[in-house]
Amino acid sequence: MAYEDIAIPTPLQPASAGMFGLKVRSSILDIDARLRLLEGSLSLPPPVKVAPDGSNAISAAANIWQNLPTTPTSVAITNPSSIFEMLCHVFFGAWLQTSAGAVNYSIDVSGGVVSDPTPGDNSPAGWGMLPTSTSVNRQQSMGYFLLVIPPSVAAVTLTGQGLRTNGSATASVSYPTIHCTPFRYQLPA
Repeated sequence: MAYEDIAIPTPLQPASAGMFGLKVRSSILDIDARLRLLEGSLSLPPPVKVAPDGSNAISAAANIWQNLPTTPTSVAITNPSSIFEMLCHVFFGAWLQTSAGAVNYSIDVSGGVVSDPTPGDNSPAGWGMLPTSTSVNRQQSMGYFLLVIPPSVAAVTLTGQGLRTNGSATASVSYPTIHCTPFRYQLPA
């Protein structure tokens, strides 16, 4: 049988047609099979992570995200595929404290994919997934989101940011971390 000839079982054909029925040339099934072979030959890039030591005073006005001033926290990752989306787990966390109100830590996504730190697409799904503290004592807090990087886009940069809900509070984000782990490719929707 030639490579282009694919025998497809067709259960709707009469029994006299035999087990294999219609032959299809360069069918959608053949294209899908080739894409699956290509997907298996792609290697995922290694995880990228950053975990600087130090404390960052959050001084922006209330409810305004700001980059961490003392220990800048960012990583970049690129999807090597021109065909498939790359899915990544993004874990992030920090020690948080505030004298009043709350302090949050989240991730700004820029470059080939853009999303601000507020919950939504390519960022935490809801406020409950953001590391948050209302304590004057440092509290460790972690967050997570799924990042989808389309094929053939520029590098995606993940940058840690802090927010305080009370503009006169003394708030800090200490020992911030970002860990981005690619885990699979998929065809774009």
